[in-house]
Amino acid sequence: SKCTHVKIITVINSFAILGITLFSITLLTHAQLSSQTRYIADDFCTAAVLQEKGFVESQRHWYENWTGRFSFTAAVTSAEMLGIEFTKILPTIMLLALIVCGWWLASQITHLLQWSYPNRIALCLSLLIASALIQSTPDVIQSFYWQTGTLTYLVSIILVLIWANLLLLVWKRVGNNQPVWHFGVLSAAVLFLNSGFSELAAVLNISVLILMGLFILLKTLSSVQRKLLVQFSLISAIGAGIGLLIVMLAPGNAVREAFYPAHPS
Repeated sequence: SKCTHVKIITVINSFAILGITLFSITLLTHAQLSSQTRYIADDFCTAAVLQEKGFVESQRHWYENWTGRFSFTAAVTSAEMLGIEFTKILPTIMLLALIVCGWWLASQITHLLQWSYPNRIALCLSLLIASALIQSTPDVIQSFYWQTGTLTYLVSIILVLIWANLLLLVWKRVGNNQPVWHFGVLSAAVLFLNSGFSELAAVLNISVLILMGLFILLKTLSSVQRKLLVQFSLISAIGAGIGLLIVMLAPGNAVREAFYPAHPS
């Protein structure tokens, strides 16, 4: 009945408000604690190289002598150019970016499903996602508070959320037979940057695009819709592929590998 429906909507709205309140308290606590953050471990190494060689030469140094994670080295040296005090606000900035991107994605989904109070529920879901990620991490200091850690792990998750939002926007446009090539360019840029934050992200980017290709192949679509999705996927693959190659071909990979025991094979 209409009365029962209204009651259900009221209960959902109440739970959303409760969730927003509780999750906000959790995240605000982490934001406050992050104000005590300082350089730890690798932060000193990257800061020392930056001070000695400058920004551009630092990128070359790390690429040739340690890692192919080009996005990470650019991000960490950029952060260190802002000074040690920046470490105290970086986790909060990352947290806000995570919440905004999560809200954007959840908002698109709740509006698509035509839920009541879509923005409120989306905010609750985004805060839930952020809280769950931080609370479930095995080492919150390393993954969230530590400058090197948050610029390795959390930024990659944020970029994945941005890409998921782009994918939903593309799906809507494909449904209306509208061009999507410019979203493909944005997608290629996001995947390229994400590849440079970790080897795992670089491989996952390609894996997701392969799964997308299978979806396009098996899904019942009009010829125009299939063409638009193929165009988006191919442009995206260019960015992901170039990023993966840059990471794989870094001379620093062999240098870093030499620090560890040889493979059993």
